[in-house]
Amino acid sequence: MLFLKERKSTITVSKLIEHCFEHPDFKKYCSIKRNKKGEVLASKQGDEFKVYFILSGIYGVVMPNDKPKGGITRFLGKHDSFGLYHLYYDLWEPNAVMQSLGHGEIMEVDSTFLFSILDQAEENNFSWCSI
Repeated sequence: MLFLKERKSTITVSKLIEHCFEHPDFKKYCSIKRNKKGEVLASKQGDEFKVYFILSGIYGVVMPNDKPKGGITRFLGKHDSFGLYHLYYDLWEPNAVMQSLGHGEIMEVDSTFLFSILDQAEENNFSWCSI
């Protein structure tokens, strides 16, 4: 369950992944990437924001600018996401990064594209998102 606009919804990460895969513009806004141990992914890339859905592997959320040297603050696995917060919270600063702790696979999604999918779901009263 995700918390969107300060309320609960029945939409799940697995449903978001499913609808991204089924969308006709999937190849334009989404990509599947394989990661090796130690690779670092940031949700902010220049002026763009990316959202990552973990398809396999284990990742750690790291705060690289913390002193003393930051450690892993959260572990992420299959069907977890990274970078969704900025879609709904204007003050969120993307200073956390996601680091691969082994071999894994993620789906990288353009945040504007994902926002349009969430908006469409909201217009439909989340009828397609029931558990």
